[in-house]
Parts: sequence; structure tokens; C-alpha cells
Amino acid sequence: MRLMRVVYRLANASTSLPVVSSAILQLLFLSLKDQSLAFLAGIWTNSDQKVRDLKAISLLHAAAFLEAHILEDDRMDFQTILPSIFVALQDSDTQLSQAALECISRIWILSEHPLQSVYQFDVIYGQSDGKLELRNSGWMLIICIETLQYLDQEDLKRYLTGLVEHRDHLCSDPSYLAIFHREHLGKLTVERRKEAE
Repeated sequence: MRLMRVVYRLANASTSLPVVSSAILQLLFLSLKDQSLAFLAGIWTNSDQKVRDLKAISLLHAAAFLEAHILEDDRMDFQTILPSIFVALQDSDTQLSQAALECISRIWILSEHPLQSVYQFDVIYGQSDGKLELRNSGWMLIICIETLQYLDQEDLKRYLTGLVEHRDHLCSDPSYLAIFHREHLGKLTVERRKEAE
């Protein structure tokens, strides 16, 4: 994967040969196939300052990847990639948050159709051996499997609709995502209690 990141960085750094850069990127994504989005997430969540310039580009490539899935109408559920998109959404760079919101908008569009499969669940979250490991050069987050909550399609649609409706706040304020979650998840809890009664 390290070599592929170097190739990705070089292909995006070359502005003098756009046709060659485009061909290299096309070959890279063809070789990665369905793992392209997970690969790109590794770029925009990387804390290495050498890839700082690539973060917005990788998010825009991710938006194009998601757009292709919209056009193919393959009914893929991409909520597994949302946590990594939230990393970019909380960055103070407005370009990153705008590009992250482009990805969220496309996942929202995809969620409007009946979903049939989940994107790279085991690749992103690992095998269910009691713990999940999410690794990314320099940091590791371990979450107990019991705390992972996977949304059913109706909850996913409501959640993504809320994110899209608060697009302007999310784009202009990196700290707004925490506020959104507090308010949105609190509202859902109240709604569920009312439905249960």
C-alpha cells in the first residue's frame, strides 16, 4: 500500500504532464478496484504533512468513486466510510470540509435506493474477534465490538439527511459535527421512546 501511496502522490504532483498523470491514476484505481475508497480514506486521514496537499484531492476522487456507484446503481451501503469522512469534516481547511460534504451528499443519494451490500466492512473494521482495530500510520484506535452500531437503512437515511441539511454549518465550523451529533442523536432517542410507548 505504501508504494501505491507514493504513486498516487507522484501522479497528483505532476502538473506538467496531465495526460500521463491521468493515465497513472486510472491504472492505480483499476488495480485497486473496490478498495479504492478505503485507499483514498487512508490518504485524507493521514497525519503526515507530506500528504496535506493530497487530502482534498483524495476526497474529490472519493466523491467521483461514489458518483460512479450512483451511476451503476449497485445498491452499495457506504456508511462504513463515514467515520473517516468525519475526520476530514472536522479539519479547519474549508476545502477539506467541502470535499468531505461532497462525499456525504453522494452517500446520501445512494441511501435513497434499497441497499443490498455493505462496502468493505471487514477491511475497514476488521474481523469480529472481540475488538475492532482501525489503524492509520501513526495512530491506532481500538473499539470493543459491542460499541459498534451499524445503522439500518431508514436510520441511515435520516442521519444522512440531517448531515446534508446542516451542510453550511458543517462546512464553516469544524466543531459543529459534535454539536450536530449531540442534537441529532438526542432527537432520535426521544423519537424512539415515543414510538415505543
